Amino acid sequence: MGRNPVVIVTDQCPAMKQAIPISFAATDEFPATRHRLCMWHIMEKFPMKLGNYLCKETDFMEKMKKYIWSSTLEPAEVEKGWTSVLKEFKLEGNRWLWEMFAIRTSWIPAFFRDKPMFGLMRTTSRSESENNFFSQFHRQSDSLCEFYLRFGSAMDKQRYEYARLNQEDLSAIPSTVSKLFIEADAAQLYTRPMFYKIQQEILASCYDMRIQDIGPLVDGVKCYIMKDVIMKDKLFEVKVSQNHADCSCKKFVMCGILCRHAFCALNHFEVVKIPRLLVLNRWSRTAENRPSSSKFVGVSDDFRKMETVSLMVSNIWFSFQKSMNKAGRPKHSMASINEGTPMVMGRTMHSTRKTVLFLGEVKSGQFCLRSKECKFENPHKVYGTLPVKLFPAK
Repeated sequence: MGRNPVVIVTDQCPAMKQAIPISFAATDEFPATRHRLCMWHIMEKFPMKLGNYLCKETDFMEKMKKYIWSSTLEPAEVEKGWTSVLKEFKLEGNRWLWEMFAIRTSWIPAFFRDKPMFGLMRTTSRSESENNFFSQFHRQSDSLCEFYLRFGSAMDKQRYEYARLNQEDLSAIPSTVSKLFIEADAAQLYTRPMFYKIQQEILASCYDMRIQDIGPLVDGVKCYIMKDVIMKDKLFEVKVSQNHADCSCKKFVMCGILCRHAFCALNHFEVVKIPRLLVLNRWSRTAENRPSSSKFVGVSDDFRKMETVSLMVSNIWFSFQKSMNKAGRPKHSMASINEGTPMVMGRTMHSTRKTVLFLGEVKSGQFCLRSKECKFENPHKVYGTLPVKLFPAK
C-alpha cells in the first residue's frame, strides 16, 4: 500500500497483539498503526463472564452500553460512569471487568474521538461480511482453476452492483422532506445511502436541538451552545462560519459527516449550502470522477487560517460537476461544454513596476496602460478584449 494502515481491528488474539506493533511500527515517513479491539467480540463475553441473570434480567447492560457505545462522551465521563455502574451492582471485585477497563483505550469509542474516521471501524464486521460474500461463490473442495473462475464471478457481481448504484445516483435525485436549502444541497452532493444519513441529521437539527446560548460574531465566527433533547444533561459547543463548522461532539472527525448540532448552527447562521471543505470525496456522487486526496481533511479551531484556495477549488469543482450532470452525455452537450469552458490560468506580466493578472490561456498579447485592457488570443481562436486589474508589484 505504500504506507502503514491507519488502524487494524481484531479480536483479543494474543498473537495479533504481539505481531501488529512489530509489523507496523512507526518509521521516519509513516506513523505506527493503531491496534483496536473489536467491540462486538468483547460485548459477547459479558454474559459468559458475568452470568445471564445479571446481563439479561437486570438493567446492568443497558447502563454499561450507555458509557461503552457512546462516542459523544469524554474519556473522563466514561471512566466515572464505568466505576459508578460497578459500584451500583457491587462488582468492584470482578477481575475480568477491571481487565477490560485497563485496556479501555483499545476498544471504547470515547478514546478514539480525536482520530479521523475511527468511528467507522468499531468491529470486524467489514471483513466478516466480505468472507460471507465470497463464501456464496466458493467451496472448500474447489480446485485452483475452479477458485479462479468463481472468484471472477464474484468480482463481476460486485462490478455490476457498483454500476447499478452509480446509475441510480446519477439518474435521479432523492426527494427531500423539509424546505431547507441545505437539505436540497445535500441531495445534490451525496450518494443515496449517505444522503439518507445526512437527512436524518438535518431533520434532527430542526426538531431535537435547543439553542441555549449564542456568542458574539468574532472574525466571522459565531459560537453556539446547544442542547440535544435526546442526550439529557449534555451541552454541545458549535463554532460556525460561512465556510466551516466545528462541533464538540466530533462526529465529523470520527465518521466524516456533519452532526445535527452543526446543521442546527449552520441553519441559524443562514448558511444555505454545506461547506465544501466538510464534504468528503468518498461520500459524494461524483467520487470516481474526482481526484482523490491522500489526506483526511482535518477540522481546525482556527478559522482565520482556513485555506481559502482549497475552498475555492472545492466550490469550482462542485459547480462544474453539477453542470456536467445537468448536461448529460449527449455529444452536442459535451461539445458545447468543451468549447465554452474557459481555460483559467494565471499569467503575470511586469511593466513599469505593475503586475497584471488576467484570465485565459494566453498565446500572445499586448497590454495598454491607458485602457487597462489586455488583447489576447485564447486556445479556441476567439479574439477579444479582456478588462484587467492592476496591482502594485511586490
